[in-house]
Amino acid sequence: MRLIFVACAVAILLVRGASAADAPPARTLRPEEQVRARIIERKLEDWKIKKVAFNEVTLDEALAFFKAEAKRLDPEQKGLNFVVSPAAQSASADGRVTLTLDEVPISVALKYTVEMLRLTYRVDPFVVMIDRAAAGP
Repeated sequence: MRLIFVACAVAILLVRGASAADAPPARTLRPEEQVRARIIERKLEDWKIKKVAFNEVTLDEALAFFKAEAKRLDPEQKGLNFVVSPAAQSASADGRVTLTLDEVPISVALKYTVEMLRLTYRVDPFVVMIDRAAAGP
């Protein structure tokens, strides 16, 4: 009983602590959408890029690189879809990325790339969505 009370109190504090600027909660995916998202996550983790050598590249240039690498690494030659939200596009308009990595999964290279631009990514059922990072406390 005490555990339930503590859990409810924590949930209330978390809800009260959320600001209006925070992103809305992600919608719950249907089972078939969860499967599709897991397939994309697996590809991001399994496909390794031999060399990432960005020197003052834009977000669009970095994503073009990731798209080309994903297509090259995909046995079906389909690759991955990357979508940039309008908020992320405007937030990264003046940003540049300099990054050098060897033999890393796409997920690692993508993580560091978007973090340098103060962005984040999530895997949706058919795309990798680039968005603005949630505002900190």
